[in-house]
Amino acid sequence: MTALTPSERSMRARIAAHSLHAQHDSRELTAPARKAFMDSFERKVDPDGGRAQEYYDNSVDYAGATPVNVTAGATINAALALP
Repeated sequence: MTALTPSERSMRARIAAHSLHAQHDSRELTAPARKAFMDSFERKVDPDGGRAQEYYDNSVDYAGATPVNVTAGATINAALALP
């Protein structure tokens, strides 16, 4: 059997990824990575764990927060209410 070219390996990987995501919920598959990112971010922002966490609209956790859409290049003042 001959070795696959880089293009063939890439195609094989894409097919495998599409097959996996067709069989499982993408949010379920990426949950561990998203949790690790949020945990890492929170450790960097508050290494001692002394800050009270609050997310938009008085939610105590990320899952209950109200999403806020911000246009690329725009700024937002966290003290202001949503329009």
